[in-house]
Formats: sequence, structure tokens, C-alpha cells
Amino acid sequence: SSPDATTPPAPDTAPADTGPTSKPSPLKAYSGGACPTFTSGVNTFTSGGQQRKMTLYLPNETKGASVAFLYHGFGDSMSNFAGALQAQKMSAELQMIVVVPEPVIPVPLMGINSWGFHSFADPAADLALFDDTLACLESNFDINEMVVYAMGFSAGALWTSLLIIERSDYLTAAVVWSGGTEASSSGVVTIPYKTPTHKLPVLAGHGGASDSWGGGPILVKFNVGMEDLAAKLTADGHPVVVCDHGMGHTIPMGGVEWSWHFLRTHYWSEGESQWIGHVGDPVPSYCVCPAAP
Repeated sequence: SSPDATTPPAPDTAPADTGPTSKPSPLKAYSGGACPTFTSGVNTFTSGGQQRKMTLYLPNETKGASVAFLYHGFGDSMSNFAGALQAQKMSAELQMIVVVPEPVIPVPLMGINSWGFHSFADPAADLALFDDTLACLESNFDINEMVVYAMGFSAGALWTSLLIIERSDYLTAAVVWSGGTEASSSGVVTIPYKTPTHKLPVLAGHGGASDSWGGGPILVKFNVGMEDLAAKLTADGHPVVVCDHGMGHTIPMGGVEWSWHFLRTHYWSEGESQWIGHVGDPVPSYCVCPAAP
């Protein structure tokens, strides 16, 4: 039976009858040799030849757990973003390992580190961090590779956008709040769109015409980049829920809860989503679900 408007879709479990028709790519080997022991809280380990930090939120049962990466915005911190996105709560409720990494690429003249999507930055270090974290989560906890999510806001959403393009073959679903392609700021943001190898559901949210950051030659127009990313992903067969909340550069009230709800309704598939053709609750009125074929 099809769910009515008030019944949330099922959580991240495989369909009972058919199961997925494809699988994620095999995890890459850890670049540092033997994986360190990961523990709850802040972990420091070698990735891509340098020291990296990330905070891990671990559920009571880690074996077979799903995984979510949370990427914070410019000038934010791991602890603040984890609190805002309810990482501890979601880890416990959804039996999920939540990973909140820290960026290391210095932004010139600002004294702040960011992610590898800038014109002056190589994405290799942060792609290696994603690869190495997954490899060592598998080594430590025997994770469920069929359920790996990514979510980001602002600079973290720009990085999540790049991750969708470069690492779609490991991602089950993603949430992008105010990110997008290099169309948002071609001189600063170097995220040229190319077709991802795996079709995954994406929640693409932005705050309308006032969703911008910076000024002059470093102005980033997130609504432009997000609409560009959403349109291109949709054209490539990805189920994309587009949410224009019209409130500028922020995650709107209720957006965090809706983000987690969107993610947890997806298990590994090729472009399948329970939100295709969906109308009404619990989708906010500012969101448009992908049309049924």
C-alpha cells in the first residue's frame, strides 16, 4: 500500500522483496597503513599524509551501523555544528555513526581553514579524508556500506556538492544547504559539474535571492549555484528535492529535522526515492519533490 500524506516513509532498511540492484564501489585502502582505533569524541589520525581531526558520535551498537558525514560552514567549529545538527541525538536514535570533520586548508588573509573547493585549494586532501574515514570505520566497526550519507551547510555544502560529483559511488543520499556548483562564484568556487557515476537522491536547499556571502570578486550566490546543481542532477536522473525557503543564508526552522528525515528514508539504490511524486506532509511547502516519470 502507498503511504498517505501523514505517514513517513520507512527508515533506512532494504526493501524486503528485491533488494538493491547495485552496490557501492569497494572501499579504498587506508592511505596511512594500519587503521587507528576510533573512539567516541575527537579523533586525530593521519590521512593523505597529514594530521586530521574529526569528531565521532557512536551509537550503542556500532556493528553494521550506517554513517553520516556532516560538513560545517566557514568559520564554524565541529562542536557547534554537531550541536546545531543534533549529531548526538541522531546517532543514538538512528543507530548511526556521525562524522564531523575539521577542515585544514588555509584561506589566504583570513586565518580560517576551509574545504577543498576553492580556486587556491586542491580537493585531494579532503577526498582522502572521506576515503580514509570510511576505510577505518569499516575496519573498526564493520559498517553498513549501503547506508552512507553526507550533509553540509554553506562552505560545507559546497564541499558536499563536490563530494556528490566525485564520490557518488559511495554515497546513498545527500543534503546540501546553500552549496552548489561553481556557477555560484566562478572565480572562487571550483566545482565544475560532471555526471556522477551513481544516481543518488539529493535534498537541495537554499534561501533565495538573499542567500549569498562575501562581496565584489568573492561574492558567492548560493541560490544560483544550488539551482544549477539541482537542474543538472535532475537532468542526469537523480531524484532531487528542491527547497527554496527564501530566508537567506541559513538552515530554516525545521530544516535540520527534515534533513535527517530525508536521509534516513534512503537505502542504496540507483535513483530510487520514496519522495518521487510525493505531495504534502511532511514536506515543507517551500520544497518541490521530483516529478514521477
